[in-house]
Amino acid sequence: MGSILVVPELDGIEGSKEAAALNYVIMAFNKVNLALNNEFLQDYEKELCPLLKEQIISNAIILLRGYAAPMLSGRLARIALVRLIYFDNIPDVFLRDLVAQCVSHNQDSLSEIFGPILSQQRYSMLFQNIAKNHDDYVHRLYRTILRLISIKTEGNIRPICDLLVSRPDFLPDSVTGLAGREIQKQSFLGPFFEYSVYCDEAGPLVVSKYFGETRISKEGIVMFNQGYRQRMNAIRMIGDHIGNIS
Repeated sequence: MGSILVVPELDGIEGSKEAAALNYVIMAFNKVNLALNNEFLQDYEKELCPLLKEQIISNAIILLRGYAAPMLSGRLARIALVRLIYFDNIPDVFLRDLVAQCVSHNQDSLSEIFGPILSQQRYSMLFQNIAKNHDDYVHRLYRTILRLISIKTEGNIRPICDLLVSRPDFLPDSVTGLAGREIQKQSFLGPFFEYSVYCDEAGPLVVSKYFGETRISKEGIVMFNQGYRQRMNAIRMIGDHIGNIS
């Protein structure tokens, strides 16, 4: 995964101190969250559990912002978080409470944690094209963006979506008059759009992959075309969801 997504640390992050610390925080959060559903809790315990959750999330924020350095790297902690998201090993309620506490306590923490995570998804996407047959990894990038911008907090607000659209590269000003090309090359979502609407260098690779035979039967054309369409439809459906939210 690390070599394909051009983030080498992804391959060894599970055994790191940062991943262990993050997993411990998530485990503690899950235990408190489970206790809240216990109908036999004493009144003082019911009051204590929300305070414990807040303190647990505070420690997660400290870790992910890099304030536990030099013992624990914030960058590696964020990579550990991303890997958990890639493999759907982190509860939605933890992410939601993490985002909500960032917004309510210190807005800077939201951009310090999730700004680099968003940038990493775009960076990894720059190295993908449909001719490489890495759809499973590409889907993880798309789904990570979709999952993050879908997080809602009180008031039906999507803080990470707001963070995304506030980026200078979300809709950069046109300077050449070739707005479409500039969106493709410079905007945050450009690499995500380009994957399913290939052009430039990727174009010949894709054509060669699907239609490279000098002679191809009608049945072969239909078969290749179906495979191509299925892959494109799967990607474009996720892309549509991202576009509709952002």
